[in-house]
Parts: sequence; C-alpha cells; structure tokens
Amino acid sequence: MANDNQYYQWILEDFDLKDEDVLSVYRHGSMIYGTNNHESDNDFIIIVKDNAVECDSKNSSHHNIDVGIYRQSTFQDLIDRHKNFALDCYFLPQEFRLKNLAKFTFKLDLNKLRKEISAKSSNSFVKCKKKLEVVADRNVKIAKKSLFHSLRIVDFGIQIATHGKIVDYSSSNHLWFEIRDNPADTWEPYKEKYQTVYNSKMTAFRKLAPIKDK
Repeated sequence: MANDNQYYQWILEDFDLKDEDVLSVYRHGSMIYGTNNHESDNDFIIIVKDNAVECDSKNSSHHNIDVGIYRQSTFQDLIDRHKNFALDCYFLPQEFRLKNLAKFTFKLDLNKLRKEISAKSSNSFVKCKKKLEVVADRNVKIAKKSLFHSLRIVDFGIQIATHGKIVDYSSSNHLWFEIRDNPADTWEPYKEKYQTVYNSKMTAFRKLAPIKDK
C-alpha cells in the first residue's frame, strides 16, 4: 500500500495541481470509517487557494483515487452550512490529513445540523430502496452502501449534537458488516430489519437537535 507521500504526489500529478496551491488534503470515505478493503477507492477532499480551480468530483485514470477539490472559501461555506462531508473533514484526526495548512472555524447551529443530517440521511435511505426496486437503477452494492450511510450520517449527527464534534468515526461499522454480509437482494428484508433502527436513531437525533424558530 502506498504511503501518504506517494498518494500526495499522485494527487498532484493526476489532477494537475501545484503543491503551492494545495492547502489541505483529507482522506475521506471508507478509509476514515475503517470499512475499507482491497477493492475500496482512495477518496480525498482537497482544499486549494481561492484562485485555483475547484470541482465536486474527479477520478484518476492512473490510480484508484477519487477527489473533490474545493477552494478554501467554498469549503468554509460548506462547514458553515453544516454539510455532512465537510464536517467529516473538519473533525478528522491528524492521521487522516495528508496536508493541513487551511484554517477553518465551526460554530454549531442545531437548526442547520438538523436540516442537513435529516435531508442527507433520508436521501440515502430512499436511495437504498430505489437501487433495489427500480429495475433501471438496480445495484445491490450501492444499495447496501446507501443504507449504511443513512444510519452512519445520523449517528455522526448525534455525536456532533452531543459533543460538538465527531468522536468516533467507527461507531456504525457493526451495522455496515451486517448489511454487507446480508444475502438479501430485495428491499423488504432490509426495510424490516433497519427501518426501526433508522427511525430510532432519527428520533434520538431530533431530540438533541429540535426545531427552533429564529
């Protein structure tokens, strides 16, 4: 497995980036949750100077690397809006930061947190159903990942509402291994087993992040 320095060099080369323009590089996805395997992509979020080019998603044709590239000001706005992937990066332990020069601030707003976590987790739960029931979109692997993320996202929301940060990135991994190893390839078995789990987590989260009129 390549080390951080090798990945950083590949990122610069494969995405035509200059070292002086790159402020921070965060690992993302399964690597930070601890659910990665030999088939997993290497996902990174890259923060560049405000005069550099950004893009939401890009993949390397030479190495198994997927990136999102964001200007520093854009990423601060994403943090301010409590976008879940941005908060994943903001609270990331040092070991998952290949470069860490960008400085950001975070002020917890429970209304924003509730809105973003609820929307993203709900979309992921619905995506699981769609990927199992809609013939044209059927993809069992993506369905399982979507179901896991729907539960993980709420769990991270609970941590942020409780502690002001993510304290355990692996807290939902037991659910991933259950879902991954489940032989079912239709929606109903997953709905029967995880709808209650999802509803319970959402209820707990909403109690911690109640709707408040401004």
